[in-house]
Amino acid sequence: MADVNTLEKALEEAKKVLKEKENDGDVLKKAHDDLMQASYKIAEILYKDQQQKGQPGQTTNDGSQSDSNKDNGDQGPIDAEFKEKK
Repeated sequence: MADVNTLEKALEEAKKVLKEKENDGDVLKKAHDDLMQASYKIAEILYKDQQQKGQPGQTTNDGSQSDSNKDNGDQGPIDAEFKEKK
């Protein structure tokens, strides 16, 4: 995949620049920007792929499963007792 190769090259270039040009802010910023742009492309591809597949069991931002993917077996109310600690 060309985008993965682009990301790998940008990562290697950023590592090289960080070692060799650590005091050159402009070069560091360009390497950073190139790396971020390449990583955004990969993230976009992964996001689109996930949306097309409609991932079952997909989680929400808080880590819980979305309602459309939960097991909807009706188990009725759950009986529980809570005791206060003294």
